[in-house]
Amino acid sequence: MPSNENASAERQQVTLARRFVGGELAADDFERAYFHARTSRWEDTDGLLANVVDQIGFAVDDYVAKDGLREPAKGDIDEDQLREIVRTQLSRLDDA
Repeated sequence: MPSNENASAERQQVTLARRFVGGELAADDFERAYFHARTSRWEDTDGLLANVVDQIGFAVDDYVAKDGLREPAKGDIDEDQLREIVRTQLSRLDDA
């Protein structure tokens, strides 16, 4: 069972993800805010919410804003790919 702090951090991350998918946050702002929210998780948690948050975090890790620095062969993704991954992960919550 996640602690209240972890559940709150996870909900904050989901809120940021929804704002990004909805066009309220630019990818760079989403990346920065998501990493900040992610550092407030103090312990490992389990369950669907934690998994979705982690999967989005992995995608944020792979996001590279600058076209010239992006290396798709190494798993780097662009803003459109990041948005699609986030949308897919959020749909897992919506479908649960």
